[in-house]
This record gives sequence, C-alpha cells and structure tokens, in this order.
Amino acid sequence: MGHEETPTYYQTINKVAERIETKKISPVELTKVLFDRIKKIDNQLHSYVNLMEESALEAARTAEQEIMSGVYRSSLHGIPVGVKDVMDVKGYPTLSGMKALEGNVADQDAAVVTRLKDAGAIILGKHATTGGCIAGYHPEFKIPKNPWDRRRWAGMSSSGSGVATAAGLCFASLAADSGGSIRWPSASCGVVGIKPTWGLVSVERALRLGLTLGSVGPMTRSVRDTAILLATILDNKLRGSALLSDIGKPINGVRIGFDETYATRNVEQEVADTTKQAVAILESAGAVIVPVNMPLFDELLEMWHIILWSETVQKFSGIEKDRYDQIRLYLRDKIEMARTITLKEYVQANQLRHQYMARLEEALENVDVLACPAMSTLPHKVNDRILHGLNPLPSDFNSVTKMQFLVPFNCSGDPTLTLPCGFSRDSLPMGLQLVGKRYSEPLLFRVGYAYESATEWHRMHPNV
Repeated sequence: MGHEETPTYYQTINKVAERIETKKISPVELTKVLFDRIKKIDNQLHSYVNLMEESALEAARTAEQEIMSGVYRSSLHGIPVGVKDVMDVKGYPTLSGMKALEGNVADQDAAVVTRLKDAGAIILGKHATTGGCIAGYHPEFKIPKNPWDRRRWAGMSSSGSGVATAAGLCFASLAADSGGSIRWPSASCGVVGIKPTWGLVSVERALRLGLTLGSVGPMTRSVRDTAILLATILDNKLRGSALLSDIGKPINGVRIGFDETYATRNVEQEVADTTKQAVAILESAGAVIVPVNMPLFDELLEMWHIILWSETVQKFSGIEKDRYDQIRLYLRDKIEMARTITLKEYVQANQLRHQYMARLEEALENVDVLACPAMSTLPHKVNDRILHGLNPLPSDFNSVTKMQFLVPFNCSGDPTLTLPCGFSRDSLPMGLQLVGKRYSEPLLFRVGYAYESATEWHRMHPNV
C-alpha cells in the first residue's frame, strides 16, 4: 500500500472535478482511463456484471462538449461512476444477482440514476451483488474479490460496489443498505460509505429489500466525495447544498458517545483496539467523549428479520414459475418462510422496533454522534458456502454479535458514516462507524472529515 504518487484513477472526485472544470483533462479521456483499467484488472476482481461502454463514452462526449462551451453542471460533470445492480438504468438489465431475472431490461431509470445523469455523471456500468441482495452468489455469476486480499470477503450484497470503488474502477458507486450492505463492503474494502437517514434519498427502482429499513447511499474514497454524491442524489436540493457546508469546521465541543462494552465485547481484538484509537484521535481533535449505554440488541434481530422479509417477499412474486428453480436454495427458503409471516407478527415486530427506537433515542439523548465499529470482525476468508451460492457468512457466524453494529440503525432510520480507520497485521482494512441523529448528515461529514484530516488511512490504496 502507498500513496506517494496518486494515479488518476485513485484521485478524489474533488480533485478530478477541478481538472475537468479547468479543462486539464476531458471526460472522454477520463472515461477511457477507467475502462482501460476495468478491462485490465476486473477479470480478476469481478466487481462489474454489466459494462455500458458505448453509452458511457457517448455521455462523456456530450459532457466534454458542454464543458468546452462553458456549461458546467456540477462537481460530478464528466465523472465516471457505477451503480449496484439493483438500480434500474434504462435499456439495461437489472438482475439483482439472480439468474431468474435474466432479460429483465429496465424501461426507465431509477430516480437516483436520473439525478446522477442530470448532474453530468458518466455511468460506467453495474456492480455485482449477491442473489436477491441477501443470499449467496449464484454459481454462474463471478464473486467480487477483495482487492486487499482476494482470499477475503468483500462485504455483503454491495460487495461489487465496494471492490470497484476501492480498486479505482470508478470514482464512486451507489449502493443500498437494509442490514449492513453499505457498511460491510465499505469497512471490508477500505472506503467511505454513508447510509443516509431513512427517506432522505429516493429508493424508487433502486431497492429490493425492506422498504422501511433500506436506504440508498454512495461509496467513495473520501468523506468530501461522499458528501458530493449524497448532495447530488437527494430529493431536496436545498438540504443537499448544506451537506458540504460544515466540512472543515472544527469539532471542538462535539459530543461523541462511546459505549466501550458495546464496541469491544465479542469484537475481534484488532478491531476493538483500532476503534478505541479512532475515538482517542477524535478526542485529540477537540471532540468530547461521553460514555453511553447502548440498549441490548438481542430481541431486535428477530423483529428486523420479520420486517425485512414481510416487506421484501412481494419483490419476488413476479418471477415466472418456470424460473423459480433458478433461485438459489437459501433464497428460496427465505421466500417460503416470508410467505408464512402473518400481519399480526409484522405489526408486533414493528411495535417492538419502535420500543427499541425509543430506548436508543434515550441512550443517545446527550450526545451528538455515536462512535462504534462498522464490523465486529476482519473480513473473513472466502469459503465453500460462498462458492456454492449459499449464505456467504461463515457457518460459525453469530448473528446477534455480528449484526449489533448494523441492524439497530436500519431499524431506527438514523444515518451512519463508515470510514477507514486502520489496517490489521495482515493488511486488512477496518472501518469506524459514526452514527448520527436523523438528518444530521452535515455533522457526520464534519466529524468524519476531522478524523480523515488527522489520519492517512483514506490515502491508502490496494496494489492492484
């Protein structure tokens, strides 16, 4: 790993956008650089399932003509990006990692894709995901490889997005998170990702799992870039303009909650130690560390599961019967289970969810931001369960302890920012998670940028 000379494909959007606006590099040239790199190394990393070279180069030529004539739309004008293959792009299939959806060509763009195009961004292609965005990978689809160690897991369903962003195969990607699928790949691949406040970003034609749990958000290689992407895809332009307004401001007096027991119990030692070091760095930058007591998580996992599948099962109802056997067994079992969930069980799960949300709000009442790990473990080794299209998690995976940093904030709808905070002895990335209160994204970016400014982790790139 190193950063002495940053090649173009590893530069930040903020830096490249300045070069585009001042006409020092053209969108066409930049797009060709990215496609050349994709063709060179993605046959080893498998982050893309669909490249859109013809339409991307056409969009790049249009962007170049506009910029040369004095029309500069935004910081994303001429910037090549990718999107998770759960988001519709007109004229291209949306498979969501499922063989059964082959031929499912979108007749219009997802709302977030429309916003990217309106900003002048160049859509390079779609990123690989697990089957139905929940289970293992279909055996006919290649599994994304972690660019830091190809023997290691690259995260859950947005794994292709994490790999492509980390490896310099796009400048940013859009992903979705109903139970960790922005945060796990961000932490596993050493990039920045935000799960925004629920409802802040449209999920129209962009989400397969858990309507009241899931959010669409960006993954990039810096906090500022993440803010730029989020500002672009927001429904509310006024609110979007405020996302970058606090970046660079001191964090003196910002109250950061930290529950050391929650952040270290049942957590791998290197992850626990690195998280505590990250909190100490924030304190040195001026933040006030406030002890908090997180509510117990145990009962939440079951209610999340009921809500997730109750809100998801209809998404699979349109699959033709003769293609149903193409759905992997793990996913079929989940679909059949979901069909047995009653309305009463769904209502009861939501009642428990709101009780937990009240306890969480009380626990965090006197702080501005909560700090905790994004993952309780380092990225595990790819195993036979993944290779055979089963649940990609290890057989000894303890759902309660491993999901404790993820599911609570899907249930609460609170925003969380994940950013690189160090590397293990085996050079595997680790992620710090900053959790805010609803609509506190500007503060999360402010705190995240302060941490980033005090460290070098975001400048590290895999040697691929």
